[in-house]
Amino acid sequence: MANDAENNAANRLTVICMELPSIRSRANDLTTSPHDPAKEPEAIKILEFAQRVDKNLQDWYNALPLDWHYQTVGMVYDMPEDVAEAGEWPGPQHAYYDVPLASIVNDYRVCRIFCQRVIMACATWLGLGSNYPVAHALNTALFVIQQVVDEISACVPFHMVYDMQPMAKERGQEKSGKFIESVYRMLEHRPLDNLLNEDDTAAEAFGGYSLVWPLYVAANAETVPKKQRDWLHGRLYVIGTKFGLSAAQVLVLARRHVLTCGPMFP
Repeated sequence: MANDAENNAANRLTVICMELPSIRSRANDLTTSPHDPAKEPEAIKILEFAQRVDKNLQDWYNALPLDWHYQTVGMVYDMPEDVAEAGEWPGPQHAYYDVPLASIVNDYRVCRIFCQRVIMACATWLGLGSNYPVAHALNTALFVIQQVVDEISACVPFHMVYDMQPMAKERGQEKSGKFIESVYRMLEHRPLDNLLNEDDTAAEAFGGYSLVWPLYVAANAETVPKKQRDWLHGRLYVIGTKFGLSAAQVLVLARRHVLTCGPMFP
């Protein structure tokens, strides 16, 4: 029943975002062209459509059962000297019921980043020569992107530390091991024996794989502070080196994600 609930939630999220790749492509085509007053209605239409999708995403998240939401399990107060090597980003540290559920929630966050980037692009383009009130849209987009990137950052230790995954301990390594084996075969990369023979390593590999796409998107959000983006890139590097993947293979994993992959990558 838990798997059915996760599948239903993921399906509803996919339906909400069905047209997002197309709208991102339209926004890219428009906003990379010179400002043209005749095209302002189209820019406003795209912007407002992205706002409606974002509102639907918020409604989706608010309708989730409370036990799907994160629990704050710790707090990090100090900025690390070497952000690329730090295991935690300063702020609250979040844990979830299990990694698959957390991955669905991170898909929601990725979709919101894409919506807000469309809004920012259209608002910036409109602001070059129109009277459309863009300040509120821009400020909201900046706030939402930072908020969801902070939430992605807060769940990184949960994904990558076995001791923070109680359900992985309860279920054992079978599900995680089979999943990671399929990932390695997809990349034509033979899995290491010790990756699948130890519960903690298999669970951490599963968690790390599940983080690749949200980390990739968050790390490419240009409005986020550079130190935080460096930290996110550092976590991607750790996932690759820890589990024997090259930088190119990590990028393949990111771009193989199907929920919001479209013609306009971050």
